Amino acid sequence: MVSAAAPAVADTIILTDGQKITGTVVGMENGSFRVETDYGVALIRKDKVARIEVAKGSTPAPPAKAPDKSADKPSEKVIPKPAPRPAAIQPRRPPSGHMEEHVDGTTYFNDSFGFQMYKPPGWKPLPETSGTIPSAVVVLGTEDEATVMIVGTVLFDGPPAVYAATITDSLKRVYPDFEMLPGEQTEVAGHPAARCGFTGSSAGRAWHGMIVNFADGQVQYALIGMTSEENYQFKSTVLGKIVTSFRLR
Repeated sequence: MVSAAAPAVADTIILTDGQKITGTVVGMENGSFRVETDYGVALIRKDKVARIEVAKGSTPAPPAKAPDKSADKPSEKVIPKPAPRPAAIQPRRPPSGHMEEHVDGTTYFNDSFGFQMYKPPGWKPLPETSGTIPSAVVVLGTEDEATVMIVGTVLFDGPPAVYAATITDSLKRVYPDFEMLPGEQTEVAGHPAARCGFTGSSAGRAWHGMIVNFADGQVQYALIGMTSEENYQFKSTVLGKIVTSFRLR
């Protein structure tokens, strides 16, 4: 992820769920606000924005103290201290140095990161394809990789929308004609979550998929399911079942 310099004057975007994102609104893209933040460019759907508090200018520095004529001393200027920068998004690594996971019947268990989810019959872990998303820790999919579910997780004390924007940027590099579809609010593992769809094509194949983001404190997750266009009607139900089954241990 490429970090952008902090804007001198920032807008505050208030989301419908009460979260706040600080950055500079620079335009619209496919029905979403394009916002430059400290963590890169975020695309925030217009229907998820409650209001935008537009900055009118920087806060002036406090006036200098009046000179003490009796002591004939020069006045001292008060220099405001810069606000501390929020923590950056940090990828998570297996505590033991290698991934610890196992499968019991139709349930996949990730022992390193403490989560589990439904594993459809015939699916298997595909570690060689996890490079699609930089923060991915596991990929489950069919033998021909025509349908996959990617789980990404990071440490980040900020709005899930910022992490979602980094996922979107990664997918845009994989699918040149990547397009986001309307989303909705849902719930995963007992936490509020945002779910949206997407389409794109790569290697001569059209793809459909979904991105689901939620946070458990400072630990944030992204579930990215995708399947080939010809399998979408059936496989979208399977991907939805995997998301619904996701549990933290």
